Amino acid sequence: MKKILRVTVPLTSRIAPALGAVLILVGLLASSKVDMAQSTSSPTITTDKSDYVPGETVVISGSGWTPNQAVALHIDETDSDLPWDSSATADALGNISNSEFVIQTNDIGVLFTLTATQGVLSAWTQFTDVVGAGTAPNGDPGGFEIDGNLRASPSPSPRTDWLDTSSSSGVGGLLFDNGTPKDPNVTFHSVDACATCANTADDAFSGSNKFNDDPNTYTWDTSAPNNKTDINNVTVHISKDSNGDRWITASADRLSTNGNAFIDFELNQAAMTKVTDQTGCSDCPKGHFTTDPLNASTGGRTPNDILITGSYGTGGSLGTVGVSQWKSVSGTYQWVDITSSIVANGAFVTTNTVGGVAVPYGAFGGTTYSANQFVETSIDITKLITAAIDPCVGIEVKTIFVKTKTSTAPLRL
Repeated sequence: MKKILRVTVPLTSRIAPALGAVLILVGLLASSKVDMAQSTSSPTITTDKSDYVPGETVVISGSGWTPNQAVALHIDETDSDLPWDSSATADALGNISNSEFVIQTNDIGVLFTLTATQGVLSAWTQFTDVVGAGTAPNGDPGGFEIDGNLRASPSPSPRTDWLDTSSSSGVGGLLFDNGTPKDPNVTFHSVDACATCANTADDAFSGSNKFNDDPNTYTWDTSAPNNKTDINNVTVHISKDSNGDRWITASADRLSTNGNAFIDFELNQAAMTKVTDQTGCSDCPKGHFTTDPLNASTGGRTPNDILITGSYGTGGSLGTVGVSQWKSVSGTYQWVDITSSIVANGAFVTTNTVGGVAVPYGAFGGTTYSANQFVETSIDITKLITAAIDPCVGIEVKTIFVKTKTSTAPLRL
């Protein structure tokens, strides 16, 4: 868990935004790989593409399997869908094929892991239906570069990124090299304590806090989080494009790149405050959170609050993004996935696929990111609200609650 950034941001095609608090509490996915058991046949499994769009059929093929024997096929998804299971029988040469799996409209932003098994033999690969890297047409000069690094490209010019094209150019960046926002009214940079930083008084969720729980029940204490969910820097930027659409562009980092991790940017219409309840103990200070209003009848959040989730996975070479809406399901308020409502060119996400990315303002006690340590995303919130919620409804964001977790399931944060 981490902090809170205070902001007041109206996000709609009808009202102009302002920004109030970013609260941070303490993010992407791997390329195809094969994991072979002790075997001389070296089985393989692959798909005809690495990325798909809804409606496309995934053509699965493989080789090196025991001839005339069945190979079990299993697909796990990073959303809430149930796993898919099927099989294919290897031919006389040990080859298999299957064309039964079809990408659905609700699969946008999903990473799929395909595992093939035949006795002690196994192989796996991954494919996606994701929003990818690119230049977000968010209204900043030349668009904002979602490219896995911090500096704006010198060519073509202009382009916008978190930092200027060079330490001396003075153009292209939203932050100065020391991390200070050039315009604090629309750009926010929050630095959180971490295990390897000068400030090690880190905060983390305590107790059994759950994904869908009322945030007024969340508790925190002073302790070191898991390294793969430890944040040091969070940046958030609000902009308006030529059509009047509001965009949110955000980034975050993590200490360790080992294993799956997710980072949430929760856009809350209620003001959220981190409250200190106790000091002077071994895990102090510690406390809880409150929202204003309390929203007790709607689970502590305001209907139509939005959650943007960036994900890291083992290897972390591919970034994915998902979006959820706070709404009632059978009388119970919870996060409901609306990622499929993202419009074309309405969202971008990536991680840094190479190491050595310069971080002049510092990260985890150093000045560079290792590969897959940083994730950034940009989303047209106006289009998302129009498509998924109501074209006549806007939301006024008072708090951006940034938190990390190790699963997308509604379990402990």
